Formats: sequence, C-alpha cells, structure tokens
Amino acid sequence: EELRRRALGQVMLRLEQLVAAMPAEGQQRDDLVVSQGGRLRFRPDVLEHLHQQRSGADYRTLGGETMTVAMLTEVDPSFDFDRVARRVARTKLLSLMVAVTAFSNPDNESASRSSAGVPPEEWLSRLVQLGAVQPTALLDPWGRPFLLRRAGTRRPPVVLSDRAAGWELVSAGADGRAGNGDDVVNPFERVVPR
Repeated sequence: EELRRRALGQVMLRLEQLVAAMPAEGQQRDDLVVSQGGRLRFRPDVLEHLHQQRSGADYRTLGGETMTVAMLTEVDPSFDFDRVARRVARTKLLSLMVAVTAFSNPDNESASRSSAGVPPEEWLSRLVQLGAVQPTALLDPWGRPFLLRRAGTRRPPVVLSDRAAGWELVSAGADGRAGNGDDVVNPFERVVPR
C-alpha cells in the first residue's frame, strides 16, 4: 500500500524510459542491468543508484528507505526487465514499421526512388544510410538488432509493404533466438497479463 502512495507508476515508468534510452553496451547500461544466466535483469540497487543521482521520481518509501526492484515486483509480480523490455521493443518496432512503410511507399515518388532495386533484407541499413532512423533504433532493448526477414509459418506477419509480402520485422526477444515464442513481432499485442 505504501508503495502505491509513493507514485509507484512513476518509478516504473522512469525505469521503462531508461530501458528505452539504454545503449547496447557501456556504463549507462551497466548502471541499469546485469546479466544473470545469460538473461538481463534490473540491478538490485538500480533505484538506489537513481536516487543518488536525483534522477526523476522519488525512489524512497514513506519510511525514508530507498525502494528496490524486489519491492516493485512484490506489488506487481509482472514487473521485471523482460516485460519492460518487451514494451520498449514494441514501441521501437512500431517506429521502425512506420519508417519501413514510408520507405517502401509506392505512392511517394521520393520513397520509390530511394527504395528502387533495394531488396527487403537491406531496407533497415538503407534507412540508416538515408538518415531516416538512427543506428540505435535498429537495436532492441536486449542490445540485439531488429531483423527484417522472411516470415515463418507459425504466425501471419504484420504486413509492411506490398513489396515485402511474407517478410516480418522482429526482435528475437530475451533469448536472442529468432523464430520462437518470445519473439516480439506485433507492436499491438496485449500488454496487460490476463
């Protein structure tokens, strides 16, 4: 109850914003996450670190103690790095989909010239070359590149372009292996656990 009164949502949102801005490597990443068993987790002391930096929300309980990730998870068991990263990945995926759709728009003369003769597997790098997206936009929250690849048969792809029918834009998800159940392929999937 106390954590709810302390604007718990603001703390969770701040962590999500930090994950969205997190680079693939370096101190900023190391301050936020650790790798355990090949998976990324929030650092147990991340909120203490943020409190010391006076970064964003108030990270203290009513008793004056610094909140912990364990406290957040106790209040909301669905709160963990992978779920936050999936939300961020869906947001980045949607932005990339918009860029790819604009790049391959046959009704836009400039886009048609820019994408003429470029196969779909090269579209993402071409978007960076043209300055339409930053290189960091091509990385998911786990630090791996989004993939524009031929869609498998497990699920219908989200259509990006008539010129790329049967292709999908995907994050390989937490395990880093594309083609299994933890892939992020649909930016509109249900985000609230049932």
